[in-house]
Amino acid sequence: MSKYDISRINELIGRNIFFDANIILYLFWGTGADKCEAEYASLFNKLISNKNKLFVDLTIISEVFNRAFDIEFEKYKDAHKK
Repeated sequence: MSKYDISRINELIGRNIFFDANIILYLFWGTGADKCEAEYASLFNKLISNKNKLFVDLTIISEVFNRAFDIEFEKYKDAHKK
C-alpha cells in the first residue's frame, strides 16, 4: 500500500484505491476543523472524476461506525454536563 501526494493524482488513473477508516471519517464525518478534510475531499473528487474504483472492506466500515458513535457520544456528554 502506498501513500500519494495530491500533486501525483494523475499517476493513479485506472488504479484501484483503498480507503482506510481515517480517510472516510475525514470525508463523511468531518468537523471542518482540520485542513486535511479539504485535502481529502479534493482528492476524493479527483479520483471520482478520474473514474478510479474506490474500495473499503467491512472491517473498515465497522471501525468508521464505532469511531463516529464515539465522537457523537462525546459531543452529547459535553452538551449535557451538569
